[in-house]
Amino acid sequence: MIPYEQLITNLRKEADVLFAPMDFDVKNKSNMELCFPSKLTDYTVMGLPILIWGAEYCSTVKWAKDNPKVAEIVDTEDLDALFIAVEKLCSSSEYRYLLGLNALQTGNKYFDCNNVVRHFYQSIALNYIQR
Repeated sequence: MIPYEQLITNLRKEADVLFAPMDFDVKNKSNMELCFPSKLTDYTVMGLPILIWGAEYCSTVKWAKDNPKVAEIVDTEDLDALFIAVEKLCSSSEYRYLLGLNALQTGNKYFDCNNVVRHFYQSIALNYIQR
């Protein structure tokens, strides 16, 4: 175990992309639809490009598609499609930078504690007003 700040520093130095593989097995479809991996909150704070590999119904894939240019997405189990995505990431440092920057900004919007608390209170207030 290393401190979180050290993990961020190490990954920024050593990783080119962060990989978020999801389960394609149909027997786990409901889990993939409903559950959102906590590692995505960690990944976005790194400011590195993210490669998401999961079925189109997966919550992670849907989140990434709802937030354009936040990650490279492969929504098919086809290994050739995954290979093409990796090649795309390898071929352009500008694209990797854009994805990393967007991941950082989008992660802050959705996962930053202050933003989450503010959204929570706004939701409660709106619900109270509508009564």
